Amino acid sequence: MSADKEFNAHDHGTLPDEAERNAWKSFQHCHAVCEKKKDCLQFSYDSGSCSLSYSFRLGYAKPKERVRAGWMLDRVDDLFLTLESKCGVRDWFSPQEGSPVHKKI
Repeated sequence: MSADKEFNAHDHGTLPDEAERNAWKSFQHCHAVCEKKKDCLQFSYDSGSCSLSYSFRLGYAKPKERVRAGWMLDRVDDLFLTLESKCGVRDWFSPQEGSPVHKKI
């Protein structure tokens, strides 16, 4: 579901920024370009294509395709903390710690 910016060899092979120029080459390169862009929250890599998103989106499996994806978890956590501080609500996206779902066994 990463769709805000895409990098591929055809369109981006001559970019001056090395991370962007190489983003399409591998999952690791794609991760590196997302990490470099401070507003990137998630990325996905499909052979020859790297896509970034500046918002988080829950994707879905594509059984016949080999797409790999990742989130910048520290940035997603920071976004949640910011939203919590503005809204004053801690459990708007998940159960609170200590609930039966989070109890350690």
